[in-house]
Amino acid sequence: MDLRIIPLTLLATFFVSCSHIGNLKNDQVVRLAQEDIEIKDYNIHPGSTKLVYVPVKNSFRDGELYCDEKVVGMDRVGDYYRAFVSANYYAVGPSFSCFIKKKLDKNTYLSFHVMNFNVIPYEYPFNKLNVPKKHVDLAEKDVQRWLKEKEILKKVYSEAIMDRALFTGAFVRPLNSKVTSVYGTKRIFNNKKESWHSGVDFRARRPTPIPVSNRGKVVFTGHLFFNGKTVIVDHGLGIFTLYCHLSKIDAKVGTIVEKGNILGLSGNTGRSSAPHLHWGTRVQGNWINGLDLIDQTLVFENQTSTAQK
Repeated sequence: MDLRIIPLTLLATFFVSCSHIGNLKNDQVVRLAQEDIEIKDYNIHPGSTKLVYVPVKNSFRDGELYCDEKVVGMDRVGDYYRAFVSANYYAVGPSFSCFIKKKLDKNTYLSFHVMNFNVIPYEYPFNKLNVPKKHVDLAEKDVQRWLKEKEILKKVYSEAIMDRALFTGAFVRPLNSKVTSVYGTKRIFNNKKESWHSGVDFRARRPTPIPVSNRGKVVFTGHLFFNGKTVIVDHGLGIFTLYCHLSKIDAKVGTIVEKGNILGLSGNTGRSSAPHLHWGTRVQGNWINGLDLIDQTLVFENQTSTAQK
């Protein structure tokens, strides 16, 4: 886009800058005046997600949504774009913003400020756990295994389906059993290693069948050092769920699973102090509280049903 050929009356509504917002550090960003865009404000706490809607404007049609410098998956429903925005567990705020960016050419973007998020501090619980020593004091071969697994999972997450939802209804708990460890719990393993719990643990005596919490595509199955036998499902819009510590895996990579389909059997594999299901939920690259996602997708389900009538 050559700014020299834009009429001065239009050029007055633009200003050009080099911006770091939305991982466009090396690109030129052109921002458009906001006179016809309502900037919405939301509250969010670390480790949670929020369902949001942005009215479709011709000026940024087919653009991408960026929040806190990360691309956010979104789809279109009628006259609105729909997305799930998340806040990192370590988010300290006080706020972050979201922009829709539309690429004009190789190095030029239009950028539209559409919403702000105020990060509200939240105190998570604390507990101590004892696990096999090998899962705390790692041998060099185990460190190397873990590093290789990190690269494998990084690739899995980098191929997330972002432009559509594979589900239409709300997420549900994978099990109706007792929650034995909540999301966000600060932990000390064997009185020496500090960590935090990135998912929700459900009581699951062996061999309990483990159903998927919503429709999606199986994108990983395997035995991981910490998570044990694991299944990962991509639900679209940048949302993944994980099912860990299984004793048996019945799912196959590449298959579409419907809500309630059985992925495997519960177990005690990986870093686990007793048989249970670790249910992890990842939204836009952040591990968040899956129970919060359930609440937000109940809204999603109701609005989808209304739109289809």
